[in-house]
Amino acid sequence: MTIEKHEVAVETKIFTQEEVNEIVKKRLARERKKSAELIRQLSDYIQVLSEGGE
Repeated sequence: MTIEKHEVAVETKIFTQEEVNEIVKKRLARERKKSAELIRQLSDYIQVLSEGGE
């Protein structure tokens, strides 16, 4: 089995500070949403355990 290698030219992109801020803002919002969902699930699980269920 052979593995083919392909070279791809990628242009360096310089972002403005405004673009960087927007990217970071979107990433943080996405991470906060994930964290909130995990916290909700954990809270539900703790509630079930505290009620003696599984």
